[in-house]
Amino acid sequence: MHNTRVMLNFDMVGVNAWPPGEAPLGVALHPEVLPLARKLRPDLHVFEEKANGPKILGRYAPLVGNSDHRFFKEIGVRTVFLHRGEDVNYHAPSDLTLQPELVQDTADFAVSLAREVIKAELKVDEPCGIGERDC
Repeated sequence: MHNTRVMLNFDMVGVNAWPPGEAPLGVALHPEVLPLARKLRPDLHVFEEKANGPKILGRYAPLVGNSDHRFFKEIGVRTVFLHRGEDVNYHAPSDLTLQPELVQDTADFAVSLAREVIKAELKVDEPCGIGERDC
């Protein structure tokens, strides 16, 4: 993981659950990645993940949300959280809807963004173990 430039997390991208009139693809992402994402999609819906606790050692604890990117974010890895809102059927027996075109749109955007990240040669600044003992 010591060469990770950005972690892409796809969560709930197969159903558009944003309120009517909002952009169908939303992201919460590291500030260094935002200009790259805007270059690809100027009208991208960007939302902020807010912390729900005090700041400890320069970071909020705990971060809001329990999606897969959270733990990468907590150790300083840049993250991109791709999301289309929380569907009313989330984790319910009725969670049966999938719009393949939305999944394809998200995948196409993510591949393009990954290429931009690679070209940008973002500095890897993640920690390398507890107390940096694994460096």
